[in-house]
Amino acid sequence: MRSATPFVFLLTFSMLAASHAARAKGGHGGCHGGHGHGGHVSSGHTSGIGHFRPVAPVAAPPAAPPTFSTVRPHPLTSGEDLAGKNLSNAVLDDAHLAAADLTDTNLHAANLRRAVLYRAQLVDANLSDADLEGADLAQADLRGASLAGADLTSADLQGSNLARATLTGAQWDGATCPDGKVASPGESCEAHLKI
Repeated sequence: MRSATPFVFLLTFSMLAASHAARAKGGHGGCHGGHGHGGHVSSGHTSGIGHFRPVAPVAAPPAAPPTFSTVRPHPLTSGEDLAGKNLSNAVLDDAHLAAADLTDTNLHAANLRRAVLYRAQLVDANLSDADLEGADLAQADLRGASLAGADLTSADLQGSNLARATLTGAQWDGATCPDGKVASPGESCEAHLKI
């Protein structure tokens, strides 16, 4: 005669699993055994041990597009075409913008410390109140540009073209003027603009 032990074991395990699921749901429901159903678990409880409801991932909010004032290191490179762009208050210290086209670009109050602007096209550019301390502006085309209130301390402007440029209130301490003269403290390059 075949042993009934495996059947009893499976029945007991099924009842324990159903009981555990019922307790996990707050104790409602349970097992119905021995009432003409051979001890089967009630069909009202389908959850078992180890089952869980998957949670949908929460989408992250879209990131704000990078701007020139927030991106570090700056994304600009030599030869860049930035003509007519609005880069006011941009953080561009140590930027490499040699030969870049910055014609009519708004760089008001931009941080251009130690930036390389060698041979850059800055015709009619707005560099008012810009920080150009230690910048390389050698042979740059600055015709008609506004440098009003700009800090040009220790900047290199040798060979640059400043015809029609607005220079009111610019600081020149230690700057190399277009003609190669190094400005003494309190001295301006305005008398040394001829190349």
